[in-house]
Amino acid sequence: MRPEHLQLSDGEDGLPATVLQVDQTGSQTHVVADVLGSPVTVVLEGMVILDPDEKVKLSAKADDIYLFTAGDGKAVGPRPAPRLREKTQ
Repeated sequence: MRPEHLQLSDGEDGLPATVLQVDQTGSQTHVVADVLGSPVTVVLEGMVILDPDEKVKLSAKADDIYLFTAGDGKAVGPRPAPRLREKTQ
């Protein structure tokens, strides 16, 4: 899963996380959060106000989740078709 595919969840659903660090880059907000004892980077569009130690929930669309075997790192399931980003003007 890529950092830009994670998003903040509204309500009860989502993976519990604790914000460790927040960096505003202007057009994006980069967040490092603790998820189950491991640091996870999240890239959010726009300026999102979060504080260190804040509890949040993270989610991703099913199409953005890719699984790999622990032993040899091979992909599990069919390879997804590449997605092209739309041009912005």
